[in-house]
Amino acid sequence: MENKVLVAYATWYGSTIEVAQEIAKVLTSRGEVVDTLCAKEVSDISAYKLVVLGSSVHMGRCNAEMLKFAKRHKVALNQKKTAFFVTCLAMKDDTEENRKIAKSYLNPLRELVKPGKEAFFAGKVDYSKMNFIEVFVMKNIIKAAEGDYRNWDAIREWAQQVG
Repeated sequence: MENKVLVAYATWYGSTIEVAQEIAKVLTSRGEVVDTLCAKEVSDISAYKLVVLGSSVHMGRCNAEMLKFAKRHKVALNQKKTAFFVTCLAMKDDTEENRKIAKSYLNPLRELVKPGKEAFFAGKVDYSKMNFIEVFVMKNIIKAAEGDYRNWDAIREWAQQVG
């Protein structure tokens, strides 16, 4: 267990998977042994010294699979080093107000587990992965332009600090 790290993610459209993979890549370059897994596929976390949880945010909420993961592993998670990150459109523009909004998305997870570190990253809007209604809402109500808003340098920098 000396160097084993789990990066568990929950995503709607795949952007969070890519962020989780980049975090794992940075941790691996530091000599860590990293498993990057979808949260719903993880049954046991006893082998890990550090657990990084990453969730996409959709309609103002963390992915339900991440909350289920945290509930299922609550006792073990509270005995380990943990770090949380979210990918959300709120962080497209990194302002104090948007950071406050993004931080609130983690409240349901924080009620279960107290993380050592947290991060809030912008996500990606890819209309090709959404259904008609979601595209309509994104374009006409949220007014979100399609694009990749992730700051890879910030993601890598945070990954260097984790653990």
